[in-house]
Amino acid sequence: MKNPYLLENTPEALEMRQKVKDLLLSRTKANAQLALQLLQGGGVHSELVPYLWGLTYATLDIRTTSVEKLLMKYLSAEQISLYKELKALYIGRYEKYEWENADEAWADFALHILATHEATQAMFRDFAIAFLMIAQKGGRRLLRFKLLPEEMIVRELIDGQYLSLEDFDLPALPTCVGEFEDLKQLNLRGNRIANVPDSFAKLKNLEHLEFSMTLEDFEIPQSVIDKFEAFFPAIMAERYQTSAWHFVEINNIEKGIEYFEKSIQLVQNSSKFWNNLAWAYSHAHHFDKAFEASKKAIDLAENVTQKASYLSNKASDEQRAGLLKECEESAQEVRNILKQVPNKMWQESDYFSFALATQILGKFEEALTYYEKYEQKGGYADGSLYYNKACIYARLGDREKMSDMMRLCVDHDSLDWVAEMRHDMDFQAFWEDSIIEELEQYAIEQQEKLPF
Repeated sequence: MKNPYLLENTPEALEMRQKVKDLLLSRTKANAQLALQLLQGGGVHSELVPYLWGLTYATLDIRTTSVEKLLMKYLSAEQISLYKELKALYIGRYEKYEWENADEAWADFALHILATHEATQAMFRDFAIAFLMIAQKGGRRLLRFKLLPEEMIVRELIDGQYLSLEDFDLPALPTCVGEFEDLKQLNLRGNRIANVPDSFAKLKNLEHLEFSMTLEDFEIPQSVIDKFEAFFPAIMAERYQTSAWHFVEINNIEKGIEYFEKSIQLVQNSSKFWNNLAWAYSHAHHFDKAFEASKKAIDLAENVTQKASYLSNKASDEQRAGLLKECEESAQEVRNILKQVPNKMWQESDYFSFALATQILGKFEEALTYYEKYEQKGGYADGSLYYNKACIYARLGDREKMSDMMRLCVDHDSLDWVAEMRHDMDFQAFWEDSIIEELEQYAIEQQEKLPF
């Protein structure tokens, strides 16, 4: 009786078995079903067993019983015995992890095979490949213990242009990662990174990089930070910006300045970075440095909207520093710049910049009109908007509207705005008024309602 054609050792059979593997490795239900149809009449060669077994644990909605019937039909008694033993081992590990973590269960099972089944280690490699490439399980432990070639594992872990090695607990980063030059996102959190392969410098398209600065009993070496800065200056600069704002939020303005400065050391031509540094210098009352940073931001502004925004911020800082002539000149320049742009071409922030400049020049009713237009155009309503409007109502002597705006200010943003009132000359007429104490009490009550 003639053997099924896939069991033969002819070139045609070898080619067809490879096609079956490719169909299974495609991880699509239609191709998997086509592969099973070919195997029904062609037979199951031993080299295809791991791929079919991996298929039983893939999420392709393929009936496990139909796959196992094929295996039982064509496998020898010895192969069936081994298959059942391996399956029992795997299910045992799966139950150990209470069916919650398939990857860890499979990894535990894989290491057990390596330790106790010397005769099956060659077959284990095939099982490992099948599980990794068909069922997409086991990548974490496979990579950590180098049970398969790194490039093969990493390639299967990549999702589009995103690679996550989060919590892989790797003793060293895979050198081959740098060969995947199309990567845009790389997550290395949860790894004790002691060194960065030079091949990472090839990741020119990378836009996002995540990694842990500290873990239990571990702090990332400065040499790693230096390499990340050298390879990915723009990414690291943005990371330092985030750190800077974190320190600002916890009232450590000097530490925030340190990180704003670090980001500029990496990327010196960002108008946004210089503007943020100017803001931080101003709030730390380093006004000379704030004006220098503002000038850099204005010079680097990419468009009229940015230039008007940075100029209006500079005018506000000059007002806080008591430089009344300079702040009026800056405010007037903002208005002149924006008046040259047709209103229909204004961006949302242009209305805010124009309103702030107009407010600084003492044209309060007009300023309120432009703040309203800013909100109508969908501008972000935060504490600074309501604080500026409260300043105007205070200058106009409208106690009730001033109080309403300050309450909105507290509701939408930092509670520190109320404390600012006692130092802001716009509120001087109300410093002895009970309204300040009432607002301070309101701020405290809102603070107590916060969940942290």
